[in-house]
Amino acid sequence: MRAIRKSWIGVLLAILFGLSLFFFRGSSRYSNFFNSDNVVATISGTPISTTKFLRVLDNNISQFSQILGKELTSEEIVSFQIHQLALQNLINNAVFENEFERLNYIIDDTTIAKDTKKRFPGLYKENKIDNEELSNFLRQQRLKIDDLVNIISYEKRAEVFDNLMFNLNYPEDFKIKINKVENQSRDISLISIPYDNISDKDLNLTKINKNDSNFLDFIEKNSINYMSDEKRDINYIIIDKNNYSELFTPSTKEIEDYYKSNKDFFTIPEKRSFTQFNFKTLDQANDFKIKISSFLSNDNIIDYAKDNNIKFDEFENVNKFQVLENLSNTIFKMDINDVSDVIDTEIAYHIIILNKIDVSIEQSL
Repeated sequence: MRAIRKSWIGVLLAILFGLSLFFFRGSSRYSNFFNSDNVVATISGTPISTTKFLRVLDNNISQFSQILGKELTSEEIVSFQIHQLALQNLINNAVFENEFERLNYIIDDTTIAKDTKKRFPGLYKENKIDNEELSNFLRQQRLKIDDLVNIISYEKRAEVFDNLMFNLNYPEDFKIKINKVENQSRDISLISIPYDNISDKDLNLTKINKNDSNFLDFIEKNSINYMSDEKRDINYIIIDKNNYSELFTPSTKEIEDYYKSNKDFFTIPEKRSFTQFNFKTLDQANDFKIKISSFLSNDNIIDYAKDNNIKFDEFENVNKFQVLENLSNTIFKMDINDVSDVIDTEIAYHIIILNKIDVSIEQSL
């Protein structure tokens, strides 16, 4: 599935981030939309709602702002790819959540309730839910009660799954025995004998007195050389996660069904190539527009710009979500070789010449 997702995640990220910017700009007019359960994407059968996406995006923006110590601009949000991080996290969770449901992997309601109380003790009063506190919390977090239950349910299932499949755990009795070595202490007596002091090759070891001072000194100084390494016998079980990979691998038919029901994800959007001339003032842009109106070809315009030190950039295969909105609205309405009117953006004044159009393509399975 990872290989399949590469072709559509980029499109989905662009669409969702475009929607999020649209929502931010028109939040006062579309406030009811924020409170709805509209689904902006479905990943393997698990929906991603507008509320869930915006909540995760807001949390990520807030974390970046705390790290940098300032409010982020829209350009910085795009530059840091915060929208992509938010969506990737939601996609990963949605894929696993869907597999949990398909395998009927569930957690008892009492476990979810206990975990909720442990994580949010402020929602309880005298061991009962405080409805007013709960309402305030859900409103602040832009959640519904079902969303909160689903989040805790998924995270608890994911925690149990990771502990079972990926964490190496020993039985408690076994860990106690292993840890004893860190706390033990022993009183020992050591004896050392300098080998160089033994000159008699016919020395009879059976006649050595254990109380001999030379013998005792040697043992004491060199006892570390006569200690054997500590050894332990253990039993353990190895679980190879590769033995379970087939449970998470889709069949050919599942891939075909997914492709047929989600063809929009596999459509490459229309892309355009253009030359963008940039000016500091409106007068400079209008003057350039007038002077190039009589030129016969785009090459003549490029040469004129170079001769007069006019700044310009050439862009290849750009979709409508990769340029500023003011520019996009004009560029994607032009025909090839058209010269635009002056376009005003927050950065500068611009004139566009459209060079090429690559129409949208629906990819085959």
